[in-house]
Amino acid sequence: MLCSLALAAAGCSHEPRELRLELLRTIELDGGTVSSAAFASDGSLLAYAGELGDVIVLEYPSLKERWRAVPSKHWLGELHFSPDSSQLACVGQNLTLHDVRTGAELLRIWHTGTAGFDWANDGTRFAFAHGNRARVQTGHKTMTWATFESPVNTVAF
Repeated sequence: MLCSLALAAAGCSHEPRELRLELLRTIELDGGTVSSAAFASDGSLLAYAGELGDVIVLEYPSLKERWRAVPSKHWLGELHFSPDSSQLACVGQNLTLHDVRTGAELLRIWHTGTAGFDWANDGTRFAFAHGNRARVQTGHKTMTWATFESPVNTVAF
């Protein structure tokens, strides 16, 4: 029902239609293998992480480099812009937060591993996987939210 309403609101009939995806652009990026990429919420920035632990933030669509940092000695697993796109989280051997304007490192949480990160909708907190725990960070305060028998691979608010 929701799907039919959404299709009707979009001006389509209620009959099932074939979904077609069209390639709009291919972007060639330097830095070897790209392990993760993310767009800012307004689409004005593209961040990507390389296999060498580096993160590059580009203005989009011009692809002009805004800044580059090396927050890890190993590949990064995930990148996430905060809801207001003012910060960028890089999850690798450690978790780092960067100021999107300058690239300055705002916070480092050591030995988190490469998986599991999510911002709260209000942007004031985030959750991350840390071994067999799901942890929540507010400002500079970290608390364990839940502990499991096995490693945590992903978290979400």
